[in-house]
Amino acid sequence: MKAAYKPTKVGVLPDDWDTPLLGEIIASTQLGGNYRNSERESNWPLIKMGNLGRGSIKLDKLEFIDPSQPPATRDRLQTDDILFNTRNTLELVGKVSLWRDELPEAYFNSNIMRLTFDRTRVASSPFMSYLLNTRQSVHSLRGIAAGTTSVAAIYERDLARIVVPLPPKAEQVAIAEALSGTQALVSSLERLIAKKRLLKQGVAHQLLTGKTRLPGFTREWTLVSIDDVADRAAGVWGAGEPSPRNPRPADIIRAGDISQDSRLAGSARRYLTRQEFAKAECRLDDVVITTSGNGLGKVWWCDGREDLAASNFVRLLHPRPGRSQGRYLAYVLRSEEGLRQLQEHTATSAYPNLRPTFFGARWISLPPPDEQNAIAVILSNIDAEIATLQAKLVKSHQIRQGMAQQLLTGRIRLV
Repeated sequence: MKAAYKPTKVGVLPDDWDTPLLGEIIASTQLGGNYRNSERESNWPLIKMGNLGRGSIKLDKLEFIDPSQPPATRDRLQTDDILFNTRNTLELVGKVSLWRDELPEAYFNSNIMRLTFDRTRVASSPFMSYLLNTRQSVHSLRGIAAGTTSVAAIYERDLARIVVPLPPKAEQVAIAEALSGTQALVSSLERLIAKKRLLKQGVAHQLLTGKTRLPGFTREWTLVSIDDVADRAAGVWGAGEPSPRNPRPADIIRAGDISQDSRLAGSARRYLTRQEFAKAECRLDDVVITTSGNGLGKVWWCDGREDLAASNFVRLLHPRPGRSQGRYLAYVLRSEEGLRQLQEHTATSAYPNLRPTFFGARWISLPPPDEQNAIAVILSNIDAEIATLQAKLVKSHQIRQGMAQQLLTGRIRLV
């Protein structure tokens, strides 16, 4: 053990650090209001548990308080409020975010608790936000969550019993200032990504509807169905272990392997007959779409990876040469009109299914193949820019987490 360090319940810390219970440094708590809300805009944005990230607020999906029920002044958010997520899944409950005036006016609901701290012991809300988002704090918060995997809660009495490492106030200030630089980089990247996504949404709407034509393209568009321009194929059943009957290895795409942002997030190595693989193979420019379950309508464009095959829980679309291009069709399926058609042709039940009418209805405005390709190239270039920014964001998060881990455990001293 290093000189001037001591063992504590939360690890080895500098001698001049304290280890209070959270309840000893929390000055007050307040749950938000129980408000009716929807995506319909009003003058009162409502921050809910889905808007809380690990340290920062997410506004990609925002709901509003019903105009018939004006919010209470006490539930209005103030600069540097610490917001604590009291209910969520077991994985997400206990998220802590700092309100940095992301909106001119906003309120918080009853699943969120506002925490204020004793300023004789705590230098600032930003410091506490960093402290409560360390790996150790997240682990401690998950440890007191009560409930099931899907529905869990953290109660104030249990929160008060968590032990935290607390440096002297002067060091708290120095730590918060050091971490604020990396936080500023993370926040700027998040804002830039959000702007790029809005840009892509606008560009896609203009290009995929023909409201804006690219230079050099003048031929007329036609109204078609998916079945007019692509051949549908079901995936394979019964993929299993290697055997003389199943000699062909393949990476099987299941519905859960396609992410909501249209990435292939995984696959399962299985073995098929050669005939089964030929039927279910995902070839370059094919499109995969999920047709049942809660993730219905997710789309992935086959980018030429080898040994990929579709399971029976997704459908393959093989574009017909000279008629359609798969990358263009993938963007159409993910467009505003594509999502609207998806809802219109979904059989609503406990287990939703996409009706065959989705593929047979003529709702796609289709330009000639060369214009399809030009549009797809523009949209994919924007996607590539977003992917590059997302990679930078992940790296920035890692740097910030690494710094926080060193500073908030006293391994690196600033004072």
